[in-house]
Amino acid sequence: MKKEMEIYLDELTGLKNRRFLFEKGNEILKNWGKGSFIIFDLDDFKQINDKFGHLAGDEVLKGVAKCLYAAFEGEEKELIRYAGDEFVVITREFNRDILVEKSHKLFSLIKTFIYKIPVNLGETEVRATLGITIFPNEGENVHELFEKADSALYFGKRRGKSQLRFYSEVEDEIKKEKFLEERNTPDEIIGRERRNFLKREIRRMK
Repeated sequence: MKKEMEIYLDELTGLKNRRFLFEKGNEILKNWGKGSFIIFDLDDFKQINDKFGHLAGDEVLKGVAKCLYAAFEGEEKELIRYAGDEFVVITREFNRDILVEKSHKLFSLIKTFIYKIPVNLGETEVRATLGITIFPNEGENVHELFEKADSALYFGKRRGKSQLRFYSEVEDEIKKEKFLEERNTPDEIIGRERRNFLKREIRRMK
């Protein structure tokens, strides 16, 4: 049993790991019935690694894990380090106001936490952006929820970082952005050029 638990733990932070998310996540969603699926990652974390070194970056990640425990204290939840500086929270809480409160508490904690690193971060602040989906309304499995929460997170990144976004509130804008991006792929551009050429030829022949 101990060995089984160890394979689901992230060695650096002590949180659950990516393997746990994909092997146990759907079971949790089914058992809980309703709740929220949250993804957040640190803004410009690469700058911390580049400026202060990877050992300092690791200490920041350890500190963020502690902040995560504190922010969601008292909640029934699973805290997961997905990869690098990206984390996932699955919680039975789905009340929007409470989720906003918890998220802002997390932002405040990671910004003010005293990280155990041998250098002073100076003016470099640890900040994060966060995306939230609600299950089962917006997805019934880990892959669906992850994709939508991740889309909300990166929507927030494009809008200035250091913020939280609910997928339900930005879904239409995300779809619009995706549509515009797809219209500008090489195939779409070539297709438009061909259609415009045919229109010009038709006009010329009239």
